[in-house]
Amino acid sequence: MEIISLLFSQELAVSVFTLFFKVFMVTLLGVVIIKLISGKSAPVRSLVSMGIIAVTGLAIVISIGFKVYGIAWYKPVVPVFLDPSAAFTETLLDEQNESLTVESSESVIPEQSGDTGSMTHSFFEQNKSTESAAMTRIMIIALINLICLIWLAGIVIQLFRFGFNFLLIIKFKRSLSAITDRSFIEMSNSAAVSFGKKSPPKLFTSHRIESPVTIGLLNPIVIIPQKLFDCLNENELKSILLHELAHIYNYDHIIDLINRVIIAVNWWNPLIYIINKEHEQAREEVSDNYVLRELNPKTYIQCITDLAEKVTLICSLPTASGMAGQGSSLSKRVSKILSKKRNTAVNTGLAFKAAAFSISLFFTVGIAGLHGQNSTEASFSNIMERSREISQRMDFEREGRNLTPEKAAELEECIKNNPDDIRSRSLLLLYYAGKRDELNKTKRKQMNLWLVENHPEADVLNRSYGNCPDPEIAEAWKAQVKKNPDNPHVLLNAGNNFTGKNIDLAIECYEHGKEIDSNNSEWDRRLGEIYKFKMIQSTGKERELAAQKSLSAYENVYNKIGSKSFPGIAKMNILPDMGKAAVEAGELDKAADYANQMLAYASKPAGNFYSDDGLSVYYGNFVLGMVAVKKDDIKSACEYLLKAGETKGSPTLVSFGPNLNLAKELLEHGERDTVAAFLKQCREFWTSGRDKCDIWIKEIEEGKTPDFRTQMYY
Repeated sequence: MEIISLLFSQELAVSVFTLFFKVFMVTLLGVVIIKLISGKSAPVRSLVSMGIIAVTGLAIVISIGFKVYGIAWYKPVVPVFLDPSAAFTETLLDEQNESLTVESSESVIPEQSGDTGSMTHSFFEQNKSTESAAMTRIMIIALINLICLIWLAGIVIQLFRFGFNFLLIIKFKRSLSAITDRSFIEMSNSAAVSFGKKSPPKLFTSHRIESPVTIGLLNPIVIIPQKLFDCLNENELKSILLHELAHIYNYDHIIDLINRVIIAVNWWNPLIYIINKEHEQAREEVSDNYVLRELNPKTYIQCITDLAEKVTLICSLPTASGMAGQGSSLSKRVSKILSKKRNTAVNTGLAFKAAAFSISLFFTVGIAGLHGQNSTEASFSNIMERSREISQRMDFEREGRNLTPEKAAELEECIKNNPDDIRSRSLLLLYYAGKRDELNKTKRKQMNLWLVENHPEADVLNRSYGNCPDPEIAEAWKAQVKKNPDNPHVLLNAGNNFTGKNIDLAIECYEHGKEIDSNNSEWDRRLGEIYKFKMIQSTGKERELAAQKSLSAYENVYNKIGSKSFPGIAKMNILPDMGKAAVEAGELDKAADYANQMLAYASKPAGNFYSDDGLSVYYGNFVLGMVAVKKDDIKSACEYLLKAGETKGSPTLVSFGPNLNLAKELLEHGERDTVAAFLKQCREFWTSGRDKCDIWIKEIEEGKTPDFRTQMYY
């Protein structure tokens, strides 16, 4: 279970993504630097390439350490695959709840009082693609974490090979024969003196190798192939000793060990191999430069070619170095040795080394302190839980809508035997709500009344199909509120019922619910909605007061969103209502600010993954247009109206259509052509309202004033 949890961990995915990105950028920058210094001396190229490899390895170690201890200089947000997956769960629940509340308000929006399940059905159907996109992004998280596991497995394999090679070397050393030839030993001592050393490494021969090599870590040794030992001339022997001692006294055997470990950790990165190849070639050139200090270039070339004819100069023994790197070309090596432009330096200055060390350390610590962070605090389990909740609700409501008369009769028989079977009653309520005949209307009322009287806390009563506006049911709810004054579930369900016929009672329920359950922002969200409906029904000062209370409630929700799972998406969902309420409340500066926030959200790159960016585009411009109207800037209002019409649509706009208050205001100011052009834009995204748009456009062209009342509530 822990492995599954890790596989879908967003925090791990962000950490892995950030780490891979940092390593790749370091090595990419390293390759660029290597290309820029390609004309520099071998010691410079060797030191720089070694520094880049060291930074790559240390950056990983220090990054993990900083992550564990919470040390960070900067935490850029990584939203690419996290916010979009969150958008489905957070947005669908918020918008579904809103759509259900709207559906229940039959007195407010008469046109929606027919099939109460159809709008929710339409909304669910249009969000199938959003659900699919969400699951795709969840799979991206899993894929990134799976890549992490593959990376770790690769490291284990590489280190296992490395350890196995060490065992081979240990076994190989036992088969070596020490060189006792006095002239050979004297030449070795002389070579060591040229490096400023008192005694050379030990010399051995072996019949199992084809190249002169150096092996060992703390006490490195030089090994000469047995078949080569008996036919070496003096210059060839000197070139071998000088070359191998150069590797030893420059600690190349230790550096090589470190490089191999770093490459094992970064085995997936092709750029690290390019950098390491450059480092190997630079080290070989440095060793060649040591030889050229003692031998004439032509003499050294003759030695190399002679040796190459006798044996291979490239070592195949693991963890050992020969007289040429793995990517070495004899012709290129000869041309470089003979080049008049060759820089025969064997070392870099102390100042350059200090600068290289300081820059490497600064860069390592700097990049290690950059930790990508989630744009959401939600865990995978949270996303999946909410996604399953929505999916189950969709399946349940689809089942209820698709009940056959025979199945409905079976469920009716079931509840006769088991009256407390809430699931069966909920399915029947869905079935009855989709029927127009009087018999099913009566059955729906009876079912709803029984639930109110016996299970007023039932979740189904907070759904559109569980809300049956009727005087008798309203009285039953009043009785339940008196009986259960401190039960938040009863208050929530009662408020949902009162929303359609008695807004003041709904407000009382929600206000009292907020008093007893102050930490739950749902009460403020419901109060924002109910005051919005009251605002729609009111005029003058009463309308302005309702707008102020709606705005205050929505702002309370907005300010609490920081602790929610998906703050960006949640804020974007509530901003349209805040903007519209601010306009009606006379808070024009606030309205403009909220509108600009909507447009800013929609312009973010990550917004392309969120299916309802179109809603932000529409309402951002809509609110700015309403503000312009309030300021008598009709020209700007017309521009904003047409910008609103440029939206590419959204599930909400497709389902409910656009708010036409701004269009109505501009019609009253004589901007008929602008409104007609806007309605032509609307018919492109409001597919279910094209016929209405065509009728309204025709009425405008004929000089009439269309009735937009059904589109002034959203």
